[in-house]
Amino acid sequence: MKFNNSKTRVITFTRKTNVLSYAYKLRDSSVTCTDTIIDLRVQFDSKLNFHAHVDNIFSKSVRMLCLTRTVTDSISNLDSLFILHLTLVRIKHEYASAVWNSITCSDVT
Repeated sequence: MKFNNSKTRVITFTRKTNVLSYAYKLRDSSVTCTDTIIDLRVQFDSKLNFHAHVDNIFSKSVRMLCLTRTVTDSISNLDSLFILHLTLVRIKHEYASAVWNSITCSDVT
């Protein structure tokens, strides 16, 4: 199996303000350090706040709501609209919510 340096990243999870930085190397090539990483469609940051992930989900949901509203102007059946909402918008909110749905005092306000 070949090593792909462009796909390899290092992230340090900590809530400390002074983070030790270390130059990681693998097979004589340096590995890029980053503050955010996406794994299984969940965006992790180095402090595990998930603010960027929630903002991303919110913007995608608003875009999908606008699209469905534009497309379904002629549909008056509420059951069809409900199913469409469940399959296109709500699924984005529920995916991996156990990971990122931690409400803190700063998130509520």
